Amino acid sequence: MAPSVGDSANLSPTFTEASGYAWRHQNHEMPKPVEKNSELDQATLRLTVSACALLYIVILVGLYPEDAASYVPIIIYIGTFIFVSVFLRMIIKRWPGHFFWRRLFTMLHDYTGIAFAMVLGGE
Repeated sequence: MAPSVGDSANLSPTFTEASGYAWRHQNHEMPKPVEKNSELDQATLRLTVSACALLYIVILVGLYPEDAASYVPIIIYIGTFIFVSVFLRMIIKRWPGHFFWRRLFTMLHDYTGIAFAMVLGGE
């Protein structure tokens, strides 16, 4: 239905309609769904969990300094893991999308970290 001359005031945007919601609602248009970047969320989670693990190990070294030498390989590995994870997150943030080789590398990165922890834990 074409707007009449008297309806032209309804078509001009106002301050309250700056988001465009009222215009879309008036014309029965659905807003486009926003794709969630689960890969970036996983990269953030990877950094959070590894930082918590490093904090845990550092607290253990502080509480039991006589065993500090046994924690050195773990600290080195977690530090390296975090270093690589920061660059992975930067790459994912810079170039979002579906990249097979990047996802394969990040999965191998995660699985290597899990395997390292299991081997050191005696599993």
